Amino acid sequence: MQNISIQIKNYAENHKHPINEIIHIFAIPTIMFSIIGFLTAMDYFVAIIFITLSLIFYSKLSMKAFYLMTVWSMINLLLVYFLFENILLISIVTFILGWTIQFIGHFIEGKKPSFLEDIKYLLIGPLFVFENILSRFGWKW
Repeated sequence: MQNISIQIKNYAENHKHPINEIIHIFAIPTIMFSIIGFLTAMDYFVAIIFITLSLIFYSKLSMKAFYLMTVWSMINLLLVYFLFENILLISIVTFILGWTIQFIGHFIEGKKPSFLEDIKYLLIGPLFVFENILSRFGWKW
């Protein structure tokens, strides 16, 4: 598996327009939340299995990515817990909203989404978002 910095750099090649970057900062966490919400609405253990498999992927990239995504996953699970009564509807709305603005961002960028090249970029996207935000505070992989 490629180095995490290389993975994020490759992902960033399709995300250089400032508006697209801003869109991704909001859309990717929204989509992540909606997926965890969908899976939890289906079955809590399905959500846990999905999160566990994604965390295994992150642990192979770097332990920082693993810890960061573990905390982020737990925050999402906590939100799902508090919204559980309406989580299916909320997940549908946030999923559609997240993907709609993602595709608007890629239209503005003039490039196709990275996951169309390689499905693993669906898991690299959140790291791109975190790096984009945390690098301003001296974050390095």
